[in-house]
Amino acid sequence: MFRRLSRNGYIPGTFKQRLRSFTAAVDNKGSTSALDRLYDTEMVLREPQKYSLSAFACFKQYQESRENLISDLLVYPRVSRNTGDFILGKYRVSRSIRALILQSLMDLMAKNDFKSVLMYLEHMKACGVLSTKAIIALKQTHQVPQNKLRGSLYDLILLETVYSGDPILAASFLVSCGQYGVTGRKTTISAIIRALSVSTRDTDTYNAYTILVLVEANASLISAHDYKAAIDYAMSLPACPYMANLIAEKYFSQTQKRDGTLDETLTQLVLENLNYHNVRAAVRIWNEIQSETAPTSTSALLEYMNEHSQDNNWTLAKSVLTRIDSKSPPKELVDVLVKLYSTMGRPDQSRAMTRTLKSPLSRRALSALLQQFCDQNDFNRAQRITQTIMRADFKLTLEDMSNMVSTLIRLDRVEDALTILRRMDSNVTALGYVRLVDHVLTSGNDDFGILELASRVIQSSQDGNVVNELFYVALMHIHRSSGLRSAKRFYMRYSSGHYKRFSLGQLAPLYPSLKLRETAKLKCLQHLMLSGIGEEDHSTVKWAFAEMRAVGAFAQDIISIIQDYNSDYVERLSLNTD
Repeated sequence: MFRRLSRNGYIPGTFKQRLRSFTAAVDNKGSTSALDRLYDTEMVLREPQKYSLSAFACFKQYQESRENLISDLLVYPRVSRNTGDFILGKYRVSRSIRALILQSLMDLMAKNDFKSVLMYLEHMKACGVLSTKAIIALKQTHQVPQNKLRGSLYDLILLETVYSGDPILAASFLVSCGQYGVTGRKTTISAIIRALSVSTRDTDTYNAYTILVLVEANASLISAHDYKAAIDYAMSLPACPYMANLIAEKYFSQTQKRDGTLDETLTQLVLENLNYHNVRAAVRIWNEIQSETAPTSTSALLEYMNEHSQDNNWTLAKSVLTRIDSKSPPKELVDVLVKLYSTMGRPDQSRAMTRTLKSPLSRRALSALLQQFCDQNDFNRAQRITQTIMRADFKLTLEDMSNMVSTLIRLDRVEDALTILRRMDSNVTALGYVRLVDHVLTSGNDDFGILELASRVIQSSQDGNVVNELFYVALMHIHRSSGLRSAKRFYMRYSSGHYKRFSLGQLAPLYPSLKLRETAKLKCLQHLMLSGIGEEDHSTVKWAFAEMRAVGAFAQDIISIIQDYNSDYVERLSLNTD
């Protein structure tokens, strides 16, 4: 069946002769078959190839014959000693051989052959390969009543698997236990989740998905601390926190009383979703935790909605505001409420919030007043605020300068805006330059060479939000000047990395600074989808819907975006939301 080895310190002929001499005394066809399988197993495992290949070949042989490796080893312990010792000798160094042995134990459990499982576990203990946790569990197993032996042995195998360094395999065994009607112990499930929550780079995606499978199958058995570990780990992955959001949804679906263990983690999840423009997921999580956590997540939500007021967020903003006592809001929220009410065109409410500010004004309060004056096109008072900020040794922020530039553009004082930006450090002017770029692309007038200057400044900026905003402005320009399909192609080229083939036209000076980061994708796709609805371009809508799901948005959230924009459209268009 398999190629034999020679001249490697092992003489296959001698081993075969020993087996044959033994089988001559055994008048049993099944036993002879077992000896042949053991011979083939040793031949394959001693081959000079990766154990991942040879162990799988052995696994396949036993699966096809519907036999069991451990059963064969136990039939003739003296004759099979070489094979058994060789396998256990590699147990600690080869994940594939460990999987072969552990899977054989699980297969014996499925046949209710508890005696063989116990015998082989004792043999593993004697050979010094069983983990400490499993040794303790094995000792306890000998003391359990017969009606609890099955569950104890399953748990022991799970412990051995996870503490041997194979948490994904342990998780698959745990799922198998559920199929056999055996419920895993909370402590063992916790150990598996904690092991999966350790970053391994090569298997991070598999680990996160495996955690999700375990959570779905064992949601009520998972402690708040384990949910915290799982969500923290899923958030660490370099993408929109899709897995973290799913795990959080499972946590919220439990009726268990929450003790605040996850407050910090869930607040961070709100911020992470906002970073990826996944604002509806952020609001949904905030609705679950806002009464139990500090105003951090509330402030972040309101700041986001203020800064992205053009992105169809007013319905969400109003829903958040209804949960806040507008007459007596927490003092940590007054500054952002001044800004948000001003942006929403509610000057009376903005001024009412302003009157609650107390001296000395905080840095955030000064920024709030600056935006309020900018929204009113009152540049002189806005300028006095900036002078106050700098006299107090505070630094202007990107948003401060952006507000100042936007005001000057509205007042048709572009040259003044450019003069102010040139005097300031690029760390605070980059977003202001994006506002000038937007003005140039909209007006078609670049008398001051703004595009090239802006590109250099933005390239030197270390702020990812500035890069994202520039790409969004470029996308909007292509949509206005060349149509929705061109904007879609622009997005697709940059998304696939083939942007060098795209003709940028007026955007050419910006080429060095144009980048599509993961954190910008949902915002760009939302614009393309809603524009497709407005222009009755159904294929673009369906494409954008699928792309938004691919980068981490829930189908229910995308549908909610569409309903806020055009409540009739969902019923008129068939979307794949499975």
